Amino acid sequence: TWLEYRADTDPRDPSSVLRLCLVPAVPWVSFHQVIFPTSSRRFYRVERSVDLESWEPVTGDFQGTGSEVGVTDPRPPWELPAAYYRVAVW
Repeated sequence: TWLEYRADTDPRDPSSVLRLCLVPAVPWVSFHQVIFPTSSRRFYRVERSVDLESWEPVTGDFQGTGSEVGVTDPRPPWELPAAYYRVAVW
């Protein structure tokens, strides 16, 4: 329930979830993009890792809009051995 509160989702509604959708890059043409729903009552930051141990911000902190947000990773995917993404929310 605490995680539901933190993400501003409804624990009684199975469709109310913070779900990330990754739009993978097309090699040498585009960049990875992360799409997720936001709440206007929460702040977010998208982070990237190449090893699941150390994380670096892809974005600065931003307030949610109440609708889906798409964040494009500015780092070229062909420079990364792997890329994992997560969203911090508060």
